[in-house]
Amino acid sequence: MIHKSGYFITVEGVDGSGKTGVVVPALCEFLNQHLIKPVVTREPGGTPFAEAIRTLFKSDVCNDVDHTALALLVSAARRDHVTRVIMPALANGSVVVSDRYIATTVMYQYNAKDLSRIIETGCAGLLPDLVILLDIPYDVYCARLAERVALDASEEAHNHLDIMDAELFNRRRAALIQFHNLYPVHSVLVDATASKEDVVKIVNQHVQRAMGFT
Repeated sequence: MIHKSGYFITVEGVDGSGKTGVVVPALCEFLNQHLIKPVVTREPGGTPFAEAIRTLFKSDVCNDVDHTALALLVSAARRDHVTRVIMPALANGSVVVSDRYIATTVMYQYNAKDLSRIIETGCAGLLPDLVILLDIPYDVYCARLAERVALDASEEAHNHLDIMDAELFNRRRAALIQFHNLYPVHSVLVDATASKEDVVKIVNQHVQRAMGFT
């Protein structure tokens, strides 16, 4: 574990779990209300290099690419992101909130060779203090994806990574739950099928308890 003075929170889940559109912005608002101004970032992304990889990663060029190749690609983006953005912010005592981190790699590149070693290299030894894992079943994913595509049919909103049949979805969901079982002290599994208000309330309670503020 890297020594740091700040606090590192990651929010993870399959597409449609409410991670980006609901939980991350609500969590940042909650922290602001407690006079904590978080550094908000995302993966892949957070630096010009990592954002360029994000564009490539979400394009059809990466459709059906070997899991190990994709894991290495994400690892390169993460290494730049961690060393140039996250670590300096934590060293300055900031709270960092990242939309996705290593649990997503476990979920999406589950079949990569030497995945643990690839993840370790990418994160440069930096593990989150708290991981929020948002869990939904396949039928909820399908309904939310259809709603999102109806509102925004752009490539950023809907790409090959979002298209999952039941088998692929359940494999990724199982990896999410397995991650929680491996790191129960540092992760919380949240039922994201509840109302937006209830999910936000539960997440905020977990963060407040973990960080120890009132």
